[in-house]
Amino acid sequence: MSLIEIQRAAASAVQAFKKASPTIVLIATLAVAAFAWKTREGAKAPAVDPLTTIGRTYVASLGDVYAGAWIEGASALESGKSVADALGVVAGSWQAGRVDLFDKTAAPAFSKIVAENTADADVTAQNKTALAAAWRSFAAGLKSPATGK
Repeated sequence: MSLIEIQRAAASAVQAFKKASPTIVLIATLAVAAFAWKTREGAKAPAVDPLTTIGRTYVASLGDVYAGAWIEGASALESGKSVADALGVVAGSWQAGRVDLFDKTAAPAFSKIVAENTADADVTAQNKTALAAAWRSFAAGLKSPATGK
């Protein structure tokens, strides 16, 4: 390609750009406006309460704990225990597992509001109000996404 051909091609490209520039500016403006609108909408969305998130994590993990309890019960049956004894294994494992899970996931958040083993006489009305709000947030996370119950 000669220098003259390159100059003609460049001039042609500049002319095409000049013709298309209003369209390009319009598209860019619309893109910026759409981005600004979406950002504004996102800013309005309430932040997810940390205790609601803890509730969601806790309830999801409960299924694993419950499954583990039934697996332990099945192992007890296979080792020769009676059905009643194996169900006792399931119950004991379930109870211990859910308490342990609660102690690891939810209790630390509640203890920030009222420390564990605080005497009832030392719990203020303000502490009770804060704890009640925390329990409601936790409960919101425990609700089924499918039913909301």
